[in-house]
Amino acid sequence: MAAAAGIHHVTLLRVLAGDSWPDIATLARLEIALDANLWHGPRRDETQ
Repeated sequence: MAAAAGIHHVTLLRVLAGDSWPDIATLARLEIALDANLWHGPRRDETQ
């Protein structure tokens, strides 16, 4: 999966283990490789 996403395998392992947060570029690469949304954007405050 790391190769398909174009990221280092250690980066993927750290993200999966919860040891680090992916930056936006890594997140985008993973979304493309997985063909899935991993982050759905900011939540909107419905009280406004």
